[in-house]
Amino acid sequence: MSAKVFFTDVEDGVVPVDCHEKVIQIAYIYMDAGLWIGNSIFDVVEKLHARGWLFGKGKLRFNYSLDIFYLAQLAMAIYCFTNQLEGDFPNYPSPDDFHFFYTTYHTLLYFSVWCSYYSPVFLTQHTTACFYRLPDLRDLPDSDSLLGLPRQ
Repeated sequence: MSAKVFFTDVEDGVVPVDCHEKVIQIAYIYMDAGLWIGNSIFDVVEKLHARGWLFGKGKLRFNYSLDIFYLAQLAMAIYCFTNQLEGDFPNYPSPDDFHFFYTTYHTLLYFSVWCSYYSPVFLTQHTTACFYRLPDLRDLPDSDSLLGLPRQ
């Protein structure tokens, strides 16, 4: 199924967003459509929330830090895929390449990757759930790499 058909079916309620991979795929499509026209990750999370699509389950169901974390992970995977240090998105993966992309960067995107970055106690705090907070266990991937520096 093409990304366009998937997206239309999801938005029309034909295909339920009932697993982590589908939320990641929808976020990937939103990021593809919006980040390059002035939107931010925060705009993408608002679009997801407007539809009730969240990354957390159970006690983590409405957790802003967790949702932003997965979008940051998705952005990191896109940067890795495109080799940002070599130019402006020369090989940007299309939304139709999502399954290849997801498999390639599964270590950044899988359902419980947050456990390596956030302690459950920290992530379930009211402040962490309501506002974006950086992880308490370790830095985000490549936060000390050249990608974090101003572009020349």
